[in-house]
Amino acid sequence: MTMDFIKPHPDAFPNIKAGQDADFSFKEGKDGYLLENVTPAGGGKK
Repeated sequence: MTMDFIKPHPDAFPNIKAGQDADFSFKEGKDGYLLENVTPAGGGKK
């Protein structure tokens, strides 16, 4: 599944790369969904 999210600030989550499996939490705001936390899933990048 692919979804677009807004980062809380441009340099948030520097250890997460495009295509990497990740665990995340988000909340819905007036401008869409805001990522609150992102961590590598299962030990990191495949």
